[in-house]
Amino acid sequence: MYFKNEDHKERFLELLEKYNRVYDGLIENEYGAAFYILSADNEIWSKSRNYIDIDGIDFETMLQEKDFSTGYAVLVKLAANLFNGNFTEDIAPIELCCCLDGESNFKVALAALQIRKYKISLEEITTSLGRPKRITSEEVQELKKKGFTQERAARELNVSISTIRRNWGGV
Repeated sequence: MYFKNEDHKERFLELLEKYNRVYDGLIENEYGAAFYILSADNEIWSKSRNYIDIDGIDFETMLQEKDFSTGYAVLVKLAANLFNGNFTEDIAPIELCCCLDGESNFKVALAALQIRKYKISLEEITTSLGRPKRITSEEVQELKKKGFTQERAARELNVSISTIRRNWGGV
C-alpha cells in the first residue's frame, strides 16, 4: 500500500487503534478510507484532526471552517464520500484527475478507493511497513544508553523520528 511517508503510516495506524476501527484483523472500510486520506500529510492532518472524534468525522463543519486548497478540498470531499455516501458534495472523477495537488495526492486518492472497496488486513499494512507492529520505550531507552542519536535510533528501529521522540524522555 502506498504511503506518502512514515508519518502518514504512523498517523493512519494510530487513528485505527485510537478509534477501534479494526475488526477480526480487518480495517473497517469507511473509517479506514477516511483516516487514510486525512492522515496523508501535515497540511491536511493539521486542519482535520479536531473534527474526528468517537462519534465520527464532521466533514461538513471542517469544510466550512477550514481553508483548503482546491486539491486538498477534493481529497477531503473524497474522504467524506467514501466515509458516508450521503455527503452533500459529490466529487466528479475529472476532479481527481485535474485538481489534486501533485502525483502523491492522486496516489492517496487511489489507495483510499482500494481501502473502501476491499477488505484490507491490518497485518498487510504493518507488514508493508517493514517494522514490528510496536516498539517499546525500553527499546528506545536501550539505544539511548548506547549513545544513539534520535535519528540513528529511528533508522535502527525502522520507525519515524516522532515515535522515537515520544519514547525518548525515559521510562
